[in-house]
Amino acid sequence: MGSTRPAYRASNDHSIGRVHGYTHDMPLRDPVIETIDDQTAEILRLRGPAERLEMAFGMWRSAREIITSILVAEHPDWSEDEVASEVARRLSHGAR
Repeated sequence: MGSTRPAYRASNDHSIGRVHGYTHDMPLRDPVIETIDDQTAEILRLRGPAERLEMAFGMWRSAREIITSILVAEHPDWSEDEVASEVARRLSHGAR
């Protein structure tokens, strides 16, 4: 069975690592499922379905743009099609 650790994590300890070409000083940690607080949940409940969908799409679009920028910087030799294919793979969690 595959690991659930992020691809950039080099070992099982909490060592300092590189994330997207940037060295950081914070120890890496295991992924955590986070929940929203009651106040945030209430604010989201007050928004209509279309507004919540628009927010979700904005977050997805931002993720796509960030992943694209990272891949272009890390793989300057890749074509636009190769970058787009890898972005799609990452956003779909490898689903085909």
